[in-house]
Amino acid sequence: MKKIIIFTLVLILTMTQSYAIVIADSISSENISSDNFAQDMRLLSFLENEVDRLFGEQAEIDIVKDLTDFDGNKYTLIECQSKGYLIFHNNSFNIIEYSPNSISPYIGYNQGLFYSGPTYYYVWENDTLHHTVIEESHGIEMIEAFTKLSQANHQEYMKNLDLSVKNYIETGGELPLQSTYSTQALTRIEGADYISALNTPAEMGYMPNNYCGYIAAGMLLLYYDILENDNIINDSLYLNSQGRAFKGSSFTSLLHSFSGSSSSESTAADIKVAIDEYLATRGLSVSESTSVLPVTANIKQALDQDHPVILFGSLRRPDDTTYPYERIAHAVLVYGYDGNSLLAHYGWEDYQDVYIVGTWGSSYHIISGFEAAS
Repeated sequence: MKKIIIFTLVLILTMTQSYAIVIADSISSENISSDNFAQDMRLLSFLENEVDRLFGEQAEIDIVKDLTDFDGNKYTLIECQSKGYLIFHNNSFNIIEYSPNSISPYIGYNQGLFYSGPTYYYVWENDTLHHTVIEESHGIEMIEAFTKLSQANHQEYMKNLDLSVKNYIETGGELPLQSTYSTQALTRIEGADYISALNTPAEMGYMPNNYCGYIAAGMLLLYYDILENDNIINDSLYLNSQGRAFKGSSFTSLLHSFSGSSSSESTAADIKVAIDEYLATRGLSVSESTSVLPVTANIKQALDQDHPVILFGSLRRPDDTTYPYERIAHAVLVYGYDGNSLLAHYGWEDYQDVYIVGTWGSSYHIISGFEAAS
């Protein structure tokens, strides 16, 4: 009964601020106190303020949900009406992921919600972890790997504890702005619109079943085909009539065929092989950079030089004993940044401009080239 009363009270109070909040997972009655409730209300006030700042005052909050990582750390998810979402790390008091134009990866889900950093969105159903956006499922044997990834992300976020937000939520006072990751001093590479415009599965060359590294590589080469050398991709075979987007998954499949791997999963090393081998067939070569455990400062440095960066996650299978252990490595194409939040295209429909903070397994970017191979 206490849970129902608390749930209803949150709904009524927040409706006075012109939106309705639904807490997906009821708060345990043992944890209820007036202090906790006051802090929850200040958290909601802060997040409403951040939605206005990041998304514009026209954005309206629809639902608030509780997320948990695989090590028990808590996150708060804001879902806006129509589109837009934001994920807040409750321990470091930081917004660590948001998008004004994407729908929440947890839309329609209200129970068993697990989050292990950007792109790792899961629900627990029938003893199986199901990804909420793409076709991916894992059994209980993957819990240990997800726990390690969750711990690494949590440790990274705690390095940037936002004391101003912490003090406001815990003690009250003046409503602060998020200061640590998001500054709204957005930097995007030259020609960034050519990447962000790739929205439909066909336009980005989408293939299901964990081909995200090759999807990102295809978008990377398309970017350079438009801006640097129109001979990188055969337009008539793979691109639409404007030569600005793919017309299906055939180029992604072609890139994978040059990787020498039967697996759809990839790391920076796999993508380097695929791109080098493919470009050789076009009579081209490039100077490139790969990195294991890349840091945000180095990623931003590449972006400042107008080099899009493919980032790979750091989740590995339990039976992978070969260093550097990056398997099941979701990949994204990064083409800008706002403070220390990286602006990424996920290679998924409607996830072409997501701002993310996390830990990365490896990275790949092209420095220069597309010259005739020697």
